[in-house]
Amino acid sequence: MYKERLIESFKSLKFLLFVPDLAMLIISFLLGLSFVKYSGITEFFNANNNLIDSLDMLIPLLSDFIQDNILVFVIYLILFFITGFILGSGINAMKFGMMRDIIEKKKLEFKKMIGYGSKYFWDIVLMRLTVFIISLMVLLFFGILIILNALNTFYSQIFFNIILLLFLITLFFLSLLLLFRYPALLIDRKNPIEIIKSLYLLLLKNFKHVFMTWFIIFLFGLIILLLDFSLNIAYGATLMIILIIIRYAISLIYGVWSNLFLFYMYKLK
Repeated sequence: MYKERLIESFKSLKFLLFVPDLAMLIISFLLGLSFVKYSGITEFFNANNNLIDSLDMLIPLLSDFIQDNILVFVIYLILFFITGFILGSGINAMKFGMMRDIIEKKKLEFKKMIGYGSKYFWDIVLMRLTVFIISLMVLLFFGILIILNALNTFYSQIFFNIILLLFLITLFFLSLLLLFRYPALLIDRKNPIEIIKSLYLLLLKNFKHVFMTWFIIFLFGLIILLLDFSLNIAYGATLMIILIIIRYAISLIYGVWSNLFLFYMYKLK
């Protein structure tokens, strides 16, 4: 079952699936170039090139530079937020909408892809906000435990190790719980809270299926990580540019495939 879905997910990769992420890359790249050009950050580092190796002297100067150009930095911070969260939600809506079409054996169309950006936009935004709130609550909970443990004068190191272990276990549980959040969101068409409840029940009833899906994606990610390390042997400006392109291409393919694989596996739940 897993082998067939794995092969099918790779065979179903279409160029149109990569268009949203490529558009996001171009927009982010142009925004980055604009920031470098108008923030004066390049001129700052060129003027203080001799202090690169002396952080104690460079950091105060950088702090003063940011304060002097605070308006520019705030504007670009807002632009990066809009690009990353708001525009990113629309990009994901397009991509996930097409993935639902693929598993439903529907033809991919550019016009429909654009329509998905608005049709599922708020669904994606609400899901991302829900996941953010859950993550924040977990961090706050363990943060409070660590603070309380810091006030403890007996066996604080032992309790810290226990808290750290519980934190890692919680993160792993959340990664499994939220694994199918976007396929469930677009296929089941419920609100984020109902989706998370149903995913919790799925995790309890079919833990093996959820874990195996997570493990396959993790395994491919690990292979890509090892491949990325192996590419670090390349040197020189030209080779570095080629290396960056290869790295992004591999990362792009993996990102789109892993999401598409999740859609296929969610249908088998």
